[in-house]
Amino acid sequence: MAPQVNLSNLLTLHNLRMDPVLAALEDAIMYGDEGAEERSECCAALIAAAENLGLRGNLLPRYLLHSITHTPNIVSETMERTGLPPGNSLRHIFHQDIALLYPIFTLPTSAFF
Repeated sequence: MAPQVNLSNLLTLHNLRMDPVLAALEDAIMYGDEGAEERSECCAALIAAAENLGLRGNLLPRYLLHSITHTPNIVSETMERTGLPPGNSLRHIFHQDIALLYPIFTLPTSAFF
């Protein structure tokens, strides 16, 4: 079954949980082996979103990267507001979020479905 990625632990990237594809992924992961319907719904949403965005290849990490770069988050908002890079604490928390998402970036999409 899918690797355990707990999106509820995201701090600087918590807005990603509002994304419909990633919310469906969170449901699919939460239901585990019992969530065949949730996995199907997530897969369908991912394929539809990838088609709309022109993504191809390993869709889940490509979609996640698109979502991170196009969804407002506290790091990007702070940098835009101040014109400076994030401070050490904010950077550290952002790195923790990226580490939490690492399995999505590195595993094939099929590992989640």
